[in-house]
Amino acid sequence: MSHNNRAGERGTRWETTVVTYLQDNGLPGAERRRLRGKRDAGDLTGVPGWVIGCKDEQRIDLAGYMDELAGQAVNSGREEWAAEVVKRRRRPVGDAYVVMPLWQFTMLLKEGL
Repeated sequence: MSHNNRAGERGTRWETTVVTYLQDNGLPGAERRRLRGKRDAGDLTGVPGWVIGCKDEQRIDLAGYMDELAGQAVNSGREEWAAEVVKRRRRPVGDAYVVMPLWQFTMLLKEGL
């Protein structure tokens, strides 16, 4: 098995874990999105208004994640909010980091969300 396949399998497991967590916590429509190649629109679907990515990597690259997420939000064509769920090593899924740009967090606060 190549390194790339292991990384993909780890990413798929993390996406599935995040979906299960969201479903178990009141978001029953959350599901994994099929890959769309260069027109990627995030890893999860079924959470209206959101583009959600999931990352399970040894080294956290917030800037890279935010750049990728911005492109996915454009590709989605309709999503208003975007966040990346980043696995926290040796911690339960509920302790994962949810990362978004400050301007977006400010808008959420202003809207009382």
